Amino acid sequence: MASTTSKPTGDSRNIWCRRVTILVIVIFSSVFCTIASAYTYNGEITSITISPSTIHGGDNITHSITVQNTGDDGLNIKLLVSGGGDSSQTLSNIIVPVDQTSIIQLITRAPAVDSGQITFTYQLYWNRTSPDSEILLDTETRSVYINQSAPSTGSLYVTSDPSGARIDIDGSYRGTTPIILSGMTTGLHTIIISQSGYNDYFTTATVYAGQIRTVSGTLIPLTPAPDQTGSLSLISYPSGADVFIDGSYRGVTPVTLSGLTTGSHTIIISQSGYTDYSTTTTVYAEQTRTVSVTLISSNPAPAYTGSITITSFPSGADVYIDGSSYRGITPVIFSGLTTGSHTIRISYSGYNDYSTTATVYAGQTTKVTGPLNPISPVPTTSPAAAVPTATIPQTTGSFDPSGLIILLIIGVLVVVGGYVGYYGIMKYNAEKTPLSADESIKILKMRYAKGELTTEEYFQMLENLKK
Repeated sequence: MASTTSKPTGDSRNIWCRRVTILVIVIFSSVFCTIASAYTYNGEITSITISPSTIHGGDNITHSITVQNTGDDGLNIKLLVSGGGDSSQTLSNIIVPVDQTSIIQLITRAPAVDSGQITFTYQLYWNRTSPDSEILLDTETRSVYINQSAPSTGSLYVTSDPSGARIDIDGSYRGTTPIILSGMTTGLHTIIISQSGYNDYFTTATVYAGQIRTVSGTLIPLTPAPDQTGSLSLISYPSGADVFIDGSYRGVTPVTLSGLTTGSHTIIISQSGYTDYSTTTTVYAEQTRTVSVTLISSNPAPAYTGSITITSFPSGADVYIDGSSYRGITPVIFSGLTTGSHTIRISYSGYNDYSTTATVYAGQTTKVTGPLNPISPVPTTSPAAAVPTATIPQTTGSFDPSGLIILLIIGVLVVVGGYVGYYGIMKYNAEKTPLSADESIKILKMRYAKGELTTEEYFQMLENLKK
């Protein structure tokens, strides 16, 4: 009996097809899940403010645009403002967080015309990085009216309390308060208001074309009011030293002197066998200022002591050594200090403290200079002139399709690869697996029925197969 070998049947082929189909379903399910979870990038212009309210030819125009992120991811935007006879202005790479707004300001210049209406166009783009292109999210327009060209000068109205004070503008005498100064050139001017018995009042003011700028100065008396007094607490080492304030004897240390007028006072602390200590200090209203000093022996300093000379810019600063209380004001010389390292702090109202460490050498004088830096004021801003704003309708957002395209390409490659592999395996099995005798006879009969074989060839081949 002829031997037979098996080859893949129709059922096994169906199993392979089902496996490939399941793989395709899984891939496309992942693609659609990615589509469902993709971020949307959307934004809109919610308001536009244009200032100043009155615009002349050649003026600078400030545009304040409020942009809101209405998508579900951080929005990288570009804002383009064009029109008005000026070149377009662009701001890019502005990140607006989710569900938040950002106010963007741009400045353009009005065309040099006597009068007329100009229109500005505001375009909001999503600054997409992949693929490298921009998507327009919103467009708005605003029109403003240009008035006749503004005059080139303005005026200053200067007052003071008390009145009758001298006025100097940009270094030149201009009269006494109150006064209106017309024909002032536009721009920034320096103003000094001064009067005998009062501190000078300094300020700056910007003159605008065709406008009157008011400057009011309250002058502060040089001599404080009688009820404005403070106190001094004076301590010396050793104690029992005589105290002189502004040349008048006021007792011995330690002592607290109250009822002193505010302002600067000269202090001398003196004791037999010691060098007199002299300094000046400032008394503040309703405050107690402490002055603590170590008196230096009038005998020559021993070899294990030295001196420190301390100066500052500006001078008149308070000096503290080794963390102790107040030791005097700059410029000052401290003698009889022990050799070695000493910590020095220099303090002056309105300036940052200066701290350093200095080494004292026996029989020598160490110099310390403290450059004091002014404390930076906190900047303030004034709101722009209000202009009616409009409510902008919502716009349609868009999402980034780059990730979807990549996933689709991967899916197609996987499906094609599966089919190619499947048919390759089928062909390989067909070539390598020999046919059984029954299958060979079936094929022989089909060829005979089609007329591919003569009767003699058919029976000869059939006989061979049966053998």
